[in-house]
Amino acid sequence: MHSPPHHIHRRHNEELALLRKPGKLFTPVRIFGVVTLSTLYCIAVVSFFILEFVLGHTNLYTTIIKPLPVTTLFFLVPLYAESSTKSRSYVLFIVVGLFFSTIGDALTLLNDDPSNTTSPLPFKQGNTSFVVGVVAYVVGKVCYTIAFSVGIGKAVHLRLLFGLPYYCFGGAILAMVFSKIRGYTSLFTIYMIIESTMCWRALALTAEFPKSDRARLLLWFSVLGATLFILTDTLLVLNEFYAPFPRAQVYAQGLYFAGQLLIALSVPRRLRRNDSWMEKFVLDT
Repeated sequence: MHSPPHHIHRRHNEELALLRKPGKLFTPVRIFGVVTLSTLYCIAVVSFFILEFVLGHTNLYTTIIKPLPVTTLFFLVPLYAESSTKSRSYVLFIVVGLFFSTIGDALTLLNDDPSNTTSPLPFKQGNTSFVVGVVAYVVGKVCYTIAFSVGIGKAVHLRLLFGLPYYCFGGAILAMVFSKIRGYTSLFTIYMIIESTMCWRALALTAEFPKSDRARLLLWFSVLGATLFILTDTLLVLNEFYAPFPRAQVYAQGLYFAGQLLIALSVPRRLRRNDSWMEKFVLDT
């Protein structure tokens, strides 16, 4: 069997070298920024839970603090994300998704109508900020879905069966609360389809990499994060429209913050390839 022509072999090596070329590596300033923002993330999450669920202060302070955890992730990801040609689009859409999630966090806590305390659907009485916040959440999840669809240096196949469990689960939840959401069924259905599609594409992307590939470990974070989003909204919907249960809001908020963190952690790391155990967090090429 003849070997490929020399110019083809050389072009292949050049393409591999381009893909292997790392972005800017960690510097002391970047390390300081990552440590500082990680610390702020933890402080912001704990502060929100204390104010909202321990002290019961649902006011301007919680409105300011709730967006802070995802805001820190928005600034954190570019500091350590690998900026190679393989991962650039993935990282970009994750960051944009975090940005819109931050907007959603800020707006869904605002209440345009202070008298709106009894409606299970805040947008029934013209709560514009809530509606805009929900739209921001939807845009953020669409961005995550695009990130999982463009992939990281590999074409992502459809793998339709991977989405079936998520769509069935979402459909079952809608069926449980159908009688309570008449008039808003289409909105809930669209939201369910978007979240299920996000999970489906995350799982399909992860399956593109063999078990021995380091990228697969990172991308499982995206699958777990997207799944936690579905569980978050499932808790909220069932608590509001099916059967209230204690501390549902606490569990849902915890799952939400964990989901955002896991998706942020799914981006390839900006580390040296000879950094011993940390090597597992850098993409294989």
